[in-house]
Amino acid sequence: MDIKYEGNSYHIGQVMWDSMLAQAAERGMTIDEYVAEAFLLLKEKKLLKEKRQEPLDLVVDTTDPSQMD
Repeated sequence: MDIKYEGNSYHIGQVMWDSMLAQAAERGMTIDEYVAEAFLLLKEKKLLKEKRQEPLDLVVDTTDPSQMD
């Protein structure tokens, strides 16, 4: 099975699919909720990684005491 999300395709084998169904059932979720949560976590992880790679803002506003720490 292939799942498409934001222009990418993710292949899910039968063993993985069965595992996802079991885990969703254990958590009282539908498979749709489980997959949506997985992609949300993937997106959050990607955003955190991008944020860490942003260049540091080396300009300090000396008129703003909160930036003087």
